[in-house]
Amino acid sequence: MKKVLGVILLVLVIVLLLLLYKCNKKASSGAPKLGLSQVGYSVWSDGSLAVAIPIVNSGNRAAAGVTVSSVTLGSGTLIAPVSLPATLGEIVSGRRAVLQTRFASLAVPGVYTLAVSGDYTDGGSTHPFTASASLTVNGPPKFPISPTTTVSPKHQTSGIPTKPSPINRQDQENNPIGPPVPQGQVLSPFTINPTHTAPAHAPSPGPGGGMSVTFVRDTATGQSAGVPPDPSTAVATGAGVALTTANTYLLFSQNDGQQFPTVLDPTTIFPQSDGGVCCDGVVIYDQSVDLFFWMLQYSGSPNRLRVAYAHPADLKTNINAWSWFDLTQGQLNSGTPLDYPDIAVTGTYLYASVDGTDSKGNNGGLIVARMPLSDITGSGTSVNVTEFSPNESTEQDKAWASRLTQGSADAMYWAGHVDTSHLEVFQWADNSNNLDIHVTQENTYCNTDFTTLAPDGQQWLDNTRPAGTGGIIAATRQSALGKAAHGKVWFGWDAARDDASCTQGRPQPYVKIVQVDDSTLDSVGEYDIWNTPYAFGYPSLGTAPNGDVGVAVSFGGPSDYSSTTVGYLGDYVVYYVQTSDITLTFQLTNKDGTPKVDSQGNPVLGTRYGDMFAVRDSGPRNTYFSSLGYAYKFVDATKSTNCSVTPGCAYSLHYEQWGRGNQ
Repeated sequence: MKKVLGVILLVLVIVLLLLLYKCNKKASSGAPKLGLSQVGYSVWSDGSLAVAIPIVNSGNRAAAGVTVSSVTLGSGTLIAPVSLPATLGEIVSGRRAVLQTRFASLAVPGVYTLAVSGDYTDGGSTHPFTASASLTVNGPPKFPISPTTTVSPKHQTSGIPTKPSPINRQDQENNPIGPPVPQGQVLSPFTINPTHTAPAHAPSPGPGGGMSVTFVRDTATGQSAGVPPDPSTAVATGAGVALTTANTYLLFSQNDGQQFPTVLDPTTIFPQSDGGVCCDGVVIYDQSVDLFFWMLQYSGSPNRLRVAYAHPADLKTNINAWSWFDLTQGQLNSGTPLDYPDIAVTGTYLYASVDGTDSKGNNGGLIVARMPLSDITGSGTSVNVTEFSPNESTEQDKAWASRLTQGSADAMYWAGHVDTSHLEVFQWADNSNNLDIHVTQENTYCNTDFTTLAPDGQQWLDNTRPAGTGGIIAATRQSALGKAAHGKVWFGWDAARDDASCTQGRPQPYVKIVQVDDSTLDSVGEYDIWNTPYAFGYPSLGTAPNGDVGVAVSFGGPSDYSSTTVGYLGDYVVYYVQTSDITLTFQLTNKDGTPKVDSQGNPVLGTRYGDMFAVRDSGPRNTYFSSLGYAYKFVDATKSTNCSVTPGCAYSLHYEQWGRGNQ
């Protein structure tokens, strides 16, 4: 009997030890885990090296009181911060904090070991952390930079809709975050007009009545959308056809945007690929070849971009009849899935851009590819694809989450940040197979504090999105007019409000716009969209043949929920057709499905306003502009003013077309 009891006791002890082991393992796996992600750097004029160090928490719990007590870069001398430790505060799961540093006595180019150590608090206990990475500091780019060329086969849809397939809505889809922008030297080469930009209610569609802006269309589409809609629009005015997309569907109008009665599910048109259609759709129209181009992003790893195209007259006959070709992750040689795409057209090429990495997944940057329009419209069975990416040049790392220039006839332009006082401009001329890259000065801007609370106390401008991480998300070209020798390229992005380390006279986050000479690639002026009571963000720009620059921008503040506006750059007024009722926030979850909480156990909320908008020229002589905007509204405020209670809330989308009263 004693022997039996002993065996039973031994078994119970083993079971208890296994349970304790599993519990400890589970607790350990959920603990904060601090490390480094891709570093941003720049070389100052005095030879010192500014390094923006992102410390990311890849664990499932928040790390409180994160403090850095030591940071070294090779044998370099730390200049800033002047003293350590540096306090970074709390880093919740999946987020990062950036430590801005500067080192002297390092040779450029060079390869150096970056080492960071410090501590954090978890569950009332203090824990140390260490992290290291190899940082390759490059000198000026070496020319020529050779692109890579591949081929994509062309396909045609059957024209007969199929049974719909599930769509990966990815409500919590989060664009991968690129390298942070280092702080630059304090520069002020340009005088900026101090005039505030004011939001105003749009005039009713019809004659302008003496106003400088006429709204030709204000069409409620009647659709809600994914989270967020990521709206895009394109117009073939001569054919009366307008298309708009909002992630998971395409709307079709045959009466120039007066109504959008046809809703297309892309899964009924195109074959399923990868993990299915998910997000970030883009549409444009090119008058020279009379084609709509529709880019769809697919999910999964690996994934792809699908470029569909069709004549407006053919779409009026059969909206399901499209031709298409793919740009796959493998073809673009990216080690991670493709995300945040864009398309633009010149007189010779269709250009596409997307965030990706080098083939090993190490360096995140912009991939830009171009396809001859003659290949697309010709009778051949394939399309040649030529591309620059972080594999061809690490300069592309600086252009993470940036958009292509709309309205450019003979070259494509895009830009990235060297630091907060220098812009790197890329030019890919249609008649060249090489990149021109030029660094130019700008007025120093702040890039740390994007805090802007709505009336409900919620943060609506998400600084983890492409806009808040430095992406140059607005780009258009204004060609030379009259006797002007050179035209201008306009680049816009979100800038942060003043904080203890940076003061530029901007009490709220705002939109910063830089003008660049399209030949010299030097900056020639600046323009801010800002106002003391409001924050502005998520800009988009477009140019008409007469030189007008149209703008779409979102605004919000202590007295205003985030809403979209449109207008003309330089008017210092932008117009909204509808304002939001509330801020869209929701509980974020970890990869294992558990809810994210901060160090106090409070839920970590995400906000999904923005990502991208689009301004396209339209109307007679293409001198009007069109855009798709939205507000977040209660479905029925008499029944519920809580989005989590039926009937809840939904996006209210409006197609807007505006012009000058004298056009």
